Amino acid sequence: MKKTIKKAITIITLTALLITYLPLISSASSVQMIQWDGKTPLEQGASYIIDSDVWLRENFTVPEGVIVTITDGGNLLLTREMKLTVRGTLIIRPGGTLEIRKAELSLRDSGTIVSFGRILQYMETTLNIIGGSVNLHDGSEFISSSSLLVYPSGEIHAAGALMLTASNETVITGAVEIAESGVISADGSFSVTPNGRVVNNGQFTIHKDSTLINSGIFTVNEGAKLSKFGSLVNTTGSIFIDRNRTDGSGRRIPPEKMTAALLEDEPLVELRGIDVSHWQFTIDWEKVAASGIDFAIIRAARGHHSEAYPMIEDTRFRENIEGALENNIDVGVYFYSYARSAEEARGEAEFFISVIEEYEITYPVVFDIEEPFHEKMSADLITAITEAFFEVLIENGYYPMLYSNKNFLVNVFDERISDTYAVWLAQWASEPTYEGEFQIWQYTAKGRVSGINGEVDLNISYIDFPEVLRRHGLNRLKPILI
Repeated sequence: MKKTIKKAITIITLTALLITYLPLISSASSVQMIQWDGKTPLEQGASYIIDSDVWLRENFTVPEGVIVTITDGGNLLLTREMKLTVRGTLIIRPGGTLEIRKAELSLRDSGTIVSFGRILQYMETTLNIIGGSVNLHDGSEFISSSSLLVYPSGEIHAAGALMLTASNETVITGAVEIAESGVISADGSFSVTPNGRVVNNGQFTIHKDSTLINSGIFTVNEGAKLSKFGSLVNTTGSIFIDRNRTDGSGRRIPPEKMTAALLEDEPLVELRGIDVSHWQFTIDWEKVAASGIDFAIIRAARGHHSEAYPMIEDTRFRENIEGALENNIDVGVYFYSYARSAEEARGEAEFFISVIEEYEITYPVVFDIEEPFHEKMSADLITAITEAFFEVLIENGYYPMLYSNKNFLVNVFDERISDTYAVWLAQWASEPTYEGEFQIWQYTAKGRVSGINGEVDLNISYIDFPEVLRRHGLNRLKPILI
């Protein structure tokens, strides 16, 4: 009996819903697409169609909630310095075309262009993506020969082809995402500002005589391609991540190559080294080389300490590394961390890579974590921070090393870090008393070396890192073929 009553109530309820919504369903199914001639005002909530050549006759806005569809054979032409602002939706179906000739097209708020067809932007025009997005679906094509500006709230999603000709100037302050099927072909000027970000899952090509200037975040994900026939410039403070780094022969680098286990069977040596930063001021590297120094580990950058002291490249890094390399001194690099979380550590590592990637580095790439607040962290947290930093280095083909003192290694870190990764031990003494494994020993901070005014840290490396790293093709070095 209860089941019968429940069934009856259900039928009554469904009938009531049908009576209520049937007119709306009927109305929705009978909505007609209104032919648009480029001059008739667009009514709120209406849908319009363009199935032939239509010229914009005056400045127009596609209001929010309005849909304009360019169908097969349709062509919307913006000419005569007219301005079209899209706050609603502009759909370009296969076979449809949007042409921008001596005009300006702007997307604002949640305005959207969804293209399965063609967008042609000629010279002396501007496309502003101030808000909303341009979505290029697989099979679509967007050819831009003028200004393409993506503002902070604007986005481009490219599953089709975005072709930027030699006269194009693209500035990305918002976001660009290239899908696996997507292609961006840059033959003009392509700039990513400090707030801009590009994620490449498909194909990005920089053509000859063209330049990509990255001051923001540019990521090439695994399986994606970045073809450079022109120039790629990563400015100070930018982040460039390429998750497809290989050992130089085209082979992906297995993570186990990045641990201390790689060094277990290596013969022991004693090579003399120093580590320096801007605190050593001007260094005469010719004199340093003549003094018998084999290697130098150079500070490349430090993390974000405070608003007054943001993450920054060491002011003498390039001067130091270029001076050392010019005088045939092998180099490693280190980053001084202020990370308080794994997320911050990843950001530090990405910045670090953007600073060092143009140089030949034959010693490890070092994470220096030693602030007083780090000493108070739990072993789990400081270990997570270190592993996050190392993960980014490994993903980008760099051999990682931890710089730390005996107290940190024994009392702060989880032992799996020192058991897994190469260690640079800081213990200023006549003999080290740390009982764990280490490959470089910093034995004093009061060394004297010709070419350096004042005191400098002195080190001994027990591994011939240049030979090992080259043999295995690490640090993006070309592997030695045996």
